[in-house]
Amino acid sequence: MIVRKETLKKPMLNVYLQNKISGIHIMNTAVSGNNSQALRERFAKDVLSYTADKVFILIGTNDLAENKQLSKETYQKICSG
Repeated sequence: MIVRKETLKKPMLNVYLQNKISGIHIMNTAVSGNNSQALRERFAKDVLSYTADKVFILIGTNDLAENKQLSKETYQKICSG
């Protein structure tokens, strides 16, 4: 698992990929502590407003960490927009 070290100005994954792939541009719009509902609310501005070749999304981990019990229907609504 790659995690951010507070002594770094960028996430370790960004640094690793930039060292491996020449000319790569990485836009990391993650917000520490955001849950899936908060991501849904900012998705258009923070993700769709950019032109990207690839988008990688990791959601749900803060929902679990906060011990939020969301129903399957709620997750389906969040994912469907």
